Amino acid sequence: MNNSRSFPSKDWTAESSYRRIGNFANNEIGITKSSMKELRTHLSFTQLRFHCSKRKGRTFHVIIAANSSSEAVVQYFSGKTDFRLVGHVFETSIVDEFDCGLRCVRDGKCLSYNHNGDKSCELNDQTWLLSPVALKPANGFTYYEKEGRGFHPSNPGRSCMDIRRSKHPLLNGEYWIDPEGNRNPMKVYCDMTTDRGGWLLVANLVTDGSTPLPIWTAESSYRGISNFTNNKMFITTSAMKELRTHLSFTQLRFHCSKQKGRTFHVTTATNASGRAVVQYFSGQTDVLPDSCGSFQRMKGDNSKLATVCEDWGFDKQIKVGKWGHSRSRGENRLYAHTAYVASTYYWLFEDSYWYCDDMTNDANPTAGDFWKIYLR
Repeated sequence: MNNSRSFPSKDWTAESSYRRIGNFANNEIGITKSSMKELRTHLSFTQLRFHCSKRKGRTFHVIIAANSSSEAVVQYFSGKTDFRLVGHVFETSIVDEFDCGLRCVRDGKCLSYNHNGDKSCELNDQTWLLSPVALKPANGFTYYEKEGRGFHPSNPGRSCMDIRRSKHPLLNGEYWIDPEGNRNPMKVYCDMTTDRGGWLLVANLVTDGSTPLPIWTAESSYRGISNFTNNKMFITTSAMKELRTHLSFTQLRFHCSKQKGRTFHVTTATNASGRAVVQYFSGQTDVLPDSCGSFQRMKGDNSKLATVCEDWGFDKQIKVGKWGHSRSRGENRLYAHTAYVASTYYWLFEDSYWYCDDMTNDANPTAGDFWKIYLR
């Protein structure tokens, strides 16, 4: 609905049929809950987005999360509260709503569950999408579908890619993973949209514009990647090596950007050269990997560094066409001369040197500049 007229505003009436959403061009469209309910019998939508704005006021813009808790919001606005899936209940118990959902998550047979205000919990071996005729009106009951993998510590994925392969629609954000499979989950950040998604954030350095530049320390354990929210998280080579004993990741993605400079954004290739880069930065070898043919440029990359791979690196001499530097093969290889052309373009941040496709201080970091590394 777009109010471009002077007051008083023109009266409008909510449409009683979902088919009236075809009137969107008149800028006066709104539909009733029964219309939403009718539409959901035909489309199995799982998310809603609310967006309003006043030029002389503020903007409210939110999207419903892709998890079972927020499924209740979709159900409410599409009229699926006071419903219950019947004929497919295989277990009943008296627990609250949270524990009911938890039981469903932990039971491989459970696909959905019903719960009502007196704490009656019913686990179903079917969903309303698979058996729509089984969804019946039932006062006080709310129907929920099983929470997807990674949304709750009780049901973590093994990795971001493991979660990405689930059936649920996914957004970039926080998820739970258990790399060791030992019931010790950790919250991490997953990029689920870039290049088909499944990327686990293992380094996140974001400047806040302060002077001097913030002090940070590389995490010595891979579990330190849970500290991504502090914007000062990087891990050592040993931590990467530890993580690779639990996750057989095959790609790395390097992404840095300066608002007053350029953006370096590359992903290692899915070939022997790309695998050699993964092995080097996860501490499985000390042999500097070839640069040319080992990566592909990603959307938004406008770096000079990515265009001169033959001039990268140092191994007894400069411009040897290699990732890294023969004198920086210790715990700092992910952030010290990771990719660079001598005296020209660098991926480097140590002490007061924070470089992204630049050198010295020709583009000083400002608030929002970042260095990130992902793997999958």
